[in-house]
Amino acid sequence: MNLITNVAMDRTSFFLSSGDDSLMEADAMRDACKELWVAVLGQAIKDTRGDTTGHRGHHRPILREAARAWFGSENREVGSFLWICEILECNPKFALPFME
Repeated sequence: MNLITNVAMDRTSFFLSSGDDSLMEADAMRDACKELWVAVLGQAIKDTRGDTTGHRGHHRPILREAARAWFGSENREVGSFLWICEILECNPKFALPFME
């Protein structure tokens, strides 16, 4: 069971005691969290390609290298690439073709 499911289950048990619409609120929260992490992953892919719209040119190489290091990290802490893959229930190799 992943972290979002655990949080959603904790939130669900709280919500179940407070009304019928509460389970839908927990589902909406879980979906919103997943959308957020999909956006983080998408931005990191853009950064590896040098598509840093909104950033000044001299930051592009720094962002590109930081994003590549993030993808290559074995870190599994909250916010890491591998953690996000676990939350989204996707294979980490899924993102690799998009970075090229």
